[in-house]
Amino acid sequence: MTHLNNFIDFIATQNTSDYADQIIINLKDDRTLPYMQANYDDSVGVLTNIASKISDTLGLFPFQMDLPVLEQLLFTKYSSMVLGMMMDIIIIVLFAMSVLLIYSMKLLNIEEKTFEFGILRMLGSTKRGIIYLILTESLFFIVPAIIIGFLLTLVALT
Repeated sequence: MTHLNNFIDFIATQNTSDYADQIIINLKDDRTLPYMQANYDDSVGVLTNIASKISDTLGLFPFQMDLPVLEQLLFTKYSSMVLGMMMDIIIIVLFAMSVLLIYSMKLLNIEEKTFEFGILRMLGSTKRGIIYLILTESLFFIVPAIIIGFLLTLVALT
């Protein structure tokens, strides 16, 4: 930290335009981290915050920031947006197909058990009791599927 203070004191006493017309600063540690944001605008925000901190610390105003890597990432901004929209459409279609599949399976199951439901009605079961029976059976299909889906999602995200 003392080196930074010495540098700041030196800049404060000097006219920097007499010595240099540019200062090149590299990020320490992982220099690729600001560029690895999921969104281009997030990368711009992170780099703008870093540049503002540097400018405030050194007391250099106004300044021009040159980011060639970020300029190259600008070309990928729209392609990643299109790919994201395509993935959203695929997810919606798969969700609709799974809903239709579950609906058709349940409809076939109910049609197969129509005779059994008739026997239960003859034995004194109410319509509400049969509906509860169908809903309970549906829960036995849905709850394990939801749990397995969440677990697979957690495994896929880690």
